[in-house]
Amino acid sequence: MMTTTPSPSSLPRRRFLHLASGTAGALALGACSWNDAVRESVAASTTTVPTTTTAAPLRATGRPLLVVVNLGGGNDGLNTFVPEEGRYRDLRPAIGVAEEELLDTGAGLGLHPALEPIHHHWAAGQMAIVHGLGLPDQTRSHFTATDVWFAGQPDIIPNGWLGRWLDLHPLAGTDPLLAVALGGGRSAVTGDTASSTVIARPDQFLLQATPGMNADALADVLLETAAPATGDTDAMRLVRQGIPRAVNAVQILDEIGDDAAVASLGADSASGLLAVASRIVQLNLSTEVIMVDVGGYDTHANQVDTHAELLSDLAIGIDSFFTELTEAQVDRDVLLMTTSEFGRRAQDNGSGTDHGTANSHLLIGSSVAGGRYGSNGLDNLIDGDLPIDIDTRSHYATALHHLGAEAGEVLSGPWEDLGII
Repeated sequence: MMTTTPSPSSLPRRRFLHLASGTAGALALGACSWNDAVRESVAASTTTVPTTTTAAPLRATGRPLLVVVNLGGGNDGLNTFVPEEGRYRDLRPAIGVAEEELLDTGAGLGLHPALEPIHHHWAAGQMAIVHGLGLPDQTRSHFTATDVWFAGQPDIIPNGWLGRWLDLHPLAGTDPLLAVALGGGRSAVTGDTASSTVIARPDQFLLQATPGMNADALADVLLETAAPATGDTDAMRLVRQGIPRAVNAVQILDEIGDDAAVASLGADSASGLLAVASRIVQLNLSTEVIMVDVGGYDTHANQVDTHAELLSDLAIGIDSFFTELTEAQVDRDVLLMTTSEFGRRAQDNGSGTDHGTANSHLLIGSSVAGGRYGSNGLDNLIDGDLPIDIDTRSHYATALHHLGAEAGEVLSGPWEDLGII
């Protein structure tokens, strides 16, 4: 289903959760057949939806879980993982992080001081930093670069790299909670056939559905906020299957949205969204992939203060996420990785940095072989940009290896992982 903006009177809690339809480029159904299918499915779901999360599908014991944190806007990897090379100081006289403030790694670089909450993951050998990541002919356009990073290939296509993984999953089409996107990142989890759950704001959901709710009223709400996204002969079957699962997903995740601790962190902050991710994992649902999308990393001006605040929020969120999972004894088999649509220019602009190409990202988890991978390329700049040394698809192949998936099937090529897992 694809959603449109409803009137506030029809949806007291407004519209923020939807299932990302996996079928791309299909024709719309006739209004009558669509309405009939929705009403029929809702009538069934209002009498069968469970009242507690214990009836939800559970993640299989021993199955890995992947959390992807996308730093929208183009994170400055050079100021996140600061090299010891003197050229860094020459290139960044206005915004360079002072040497005495850096967190020591003993590996030829220092971490930005705002990353102090996750410094212990490096010390424990469970944090990897990958330099020089990018795609061929990396664009500097936010929209295009985001599209190709989410697609996992240089060309823009209707599905995402995680959506293609989902299409190949044996439970695809039966459970919309296998992949959950928080804050954004819909295109990354959109497949050709499978459905995923996308939550724009975890503090406000589509609706609350309980057994016995008036079916006609619930159908009216869904019809006002949803439109058909498929037009083939299987469309009616997809609708009939999808509506009950959608209602179930809303009911399960609504409990998290009402969590006061989560709400206090801010619905669009990294720490807030990662708190939601933590609750999802602790519910022991079937979820195997969580996409967390946060913005604000387009630091053309006032970067020193802005970037410090962003990285602090990110580090607090990551550390709290792993701390909570450890305390709940569900931290094993969890991998967290970061992405961003591009990096920043090597030279500062006097107040910040402009759009660049290659970037550095991190991976954290108990199965990670900590250390540095690749080169930041400071001694080999290309027209003022850090060179792309490692294809993004190798970064993704590492995550797919963690999930037990065949990277070649998902990424359309023999992309080898980085040997980090």
